[in-house]
Amino acid sequence: MIKTVIVFSKQTIQLFQLAKTKQIKKSKILNSIKIDLPVGLISRHGISDVETLSKYLVSLLKQTKYHPQSVSLVIPEDTVISKSLVLPVLKSKEVKEAIKWQVEKFLPYSLDKSVWDWKTVKGQDQQHILFQTLPKDIVDNYLQMFKDLKIRVDVLETTALALSRVAQPQKTKFLIYIDQSEAIITLVSKYEVVATSIIKQDPQLAKHLLFTLQRMQRYYNKFTAELLQVGGIGLTTDLLENLKTLKLPILGFNLPFVVQPAIANQFLLAISASLKPALPPSDPQTINLLPEKYVKNNQLKKMLSLMQQLFLGAVLYSSILFAASTIALFYLNNINRQFLNKKNDNSILAKDVVVKARQINSLSKSIVNLQKYDFFPLKLTQKLRNTNTKGIELMSISFDMIKNQAEIRGMAKDRVSLLSYKKSLESLKMIKAVVLPVSSFTQEEDLPFQLSLKLDKNLSNFEKNNESKKN
Repeated sequence: MIKTVIVFSKQTIQLFQLAKTKQIKKSKILNSIKIDLPVGLISRHGISDVETLSKYLVSLLKQTKYHPQSVSLVIPEDTVISKSLVLPVLKSKEVKEAIKWQVEKFLPYSLDKSVWDWKTVKGQDQQHILFQTLPKDIVDNYLQMFKDLKIRVDVLETTALALSRVAQPQKTKFLIYIDQSEAIITLVSKYEVVATSIIKQDPQLAKHLLFTLQRMQRYYNKFTAELLQVGGIGLTTDLLENLKTLKLPILGFNLPFVVQPAIANQFLLAISASLKPALPPSDPQTINLLPEKYVKNNQLKKMLSLMQQLFLGAVLYSSILFAASTIALFYLNNINRQFLNKKNDNSILAKDVVVKARQINSLSKSIVNLQKYDFFPLKLTQKLRNTNTKGIELMSISFDMIKNQAEIRGMAKDRVSLLSYKKSLESLKMIKAVVLPVSSFTQEEDLPFQLSLKLDKNLSNFEKNNESKKN
């Protein structure tokens, strides 16, 4: 599977493509390309000239031979308003209303004219909320460029969230990313983003960086930082020396596969974004700044595409069976004609009749047996697609009706989602067994999987009975 990430900053567009494998360590970088942008084309207010930026984007995409069907986007951090909120532990339905009530007090624009999402970090008696929002017209400009190129956008996120995926696990830390135009500070507790801050590049960057880190330490005193992780092409020796005054360990970022140091610093955001599964905005454990309407339209298109593929497969399957039956009947008629032509030749008939009769019987049995499989399991396919698929993305469903077997391939958000999906399949009436290889659990998240199903031998009666009821 090829994962494509495009990172927009104020000075460049980056394209990064990763051939992801089941073992992430064996993943291979296919492309790491960037193109410089004129000053002012992208700013904190969005895109100043969509048509001009589209031309740069097209020029970038022409440099790869792996033209993407879908992409993940990372946009500048200062385009987005981020706010850390603290709420009592509430039911999921109540959280949204509580967030709306709090954020409307400080937002400079109406929530109705924005795209917003949040993620939760639950505590014992309260939950920490990271809220992010940006004007809807900014999002629409980005999405329109990719719509014109017929490329689907699966994820839209900011620098800080992308960076958190290559952070040191199981610790509270400050992540510092520095490029040519700005420094981005992110406070992360384990893998959860608590807060972010942005500092513009200037000669006093080291001083401003140290001051901001100390202020965040005081304000978020419930999250005591244990270390600093730093990276980016703007990182210098002087900056590192200043950071040592905080008396915290200083580390680089953890990359799950081998990357050349120059590429690691230049494309750190894109690499980290490539590790994220494409989860919808409705998932409370992640932030995806795509409009809900856009996501629903994409889901509908994917469903229609899958149904179209299943229909074409059913037509092809039926055509093959029809052709096989026609050829077999033609052969039987030919044998019958030969038999009639020789009926007056007693010397040949005595020896030949037994052989021809056996051939006819054998072919007749083959046709009868062939008719048992002259159907496509559309009903079962629909049940497999409608089964609890939260955290599951189906990629293919294949059947071997002669052996009463099926195979499902896809991608699971995590182990819990995969085991839940397996349990849901086992509850279906026409499935006798579900086999999930141990190799599907080699990683914690973003698990490619392959399920083998043993189908009931009476599946054909099940499918035909359901079809006759419809008629």
